[in-house]
Amino acid sequence: MSGKQTQPPVAALLQRLHREGWLGWTHLRIWMQLRDYFQREGNVGGTAPTFFTATAAAHLDAAILHACRLVDDHKDAASVAYLLNVAEAVPKLFRFVPREKISKAVKRDRDKLERLRKLAAGLRVRRDKLLAHLDRQTIKEPEAVQKLCEFKIKDLELLFESLGEMVNRYEGFWSDGEVLWELIGWEDFRVLTLLAEEGVAARRARRRALRNRPSTETAPADRGDSLG
Repeated sequence: MSGKQTQPPVAALLQRLHREGWLGWTHLRIWMQLRDYFQREGNVGGTAPTFFTATAAAHLDAAILHACRLVDDHKDAASVAYLLNVAEAVPKLFRFVPREKISKAVKRDRDKLERLRKLAAGLRVRRDKLLAHLDRQTIKEPEAVQKLCEFKIKDLELLFESLGEMVNRYEGFWSDGEVLWELIGWEDFRVLTLLAEEGVAARRARRRALRNRPSTETAPADRGDSLG
């Protein structure tokens, strides 16, 4: 990696890793809030179960894909491992800390990254066999694949938290700053849930009004409302 023309684009690499982390963390947080909300408000989720179930699954799958990209060990991947290789090979690019500190940090973070990869083992199997490809084993041995794909949400959350700290360490070495992965405030989610609740309440009110009409009036058809 010697020579001005062959030096890796650290700014672009850090930006990409931050983007993957921010998107993955955001998808995970949205999924967690959907899960918690509909566990509390099942009547709202029940108004459009197909939509809400598919939406939640899409957010979780997206979070898994972003996490797997960050811990990818493929030789051509622009992953966290590549960031560590760059820091080790061209420490002068990270101008805010001395070479010795970078060398020690890379050694510690490589060990930590290996532990995180083990934590992400089920996620990576899920990506390889179900999300990125449809492995034949999912047809021949579905139960075995399901067991290999098992993971805990708290481990996925820990993965983003730990990788965020790691990438920001080298962001600090390079720019003396940091980038926040986790969103602050969820006003958009609260507004959406409020609208959903108001919509359900309005539909119930319309049903009550229709039921209470005098029998001499002809009530218009009530389309698609299964709520009581």
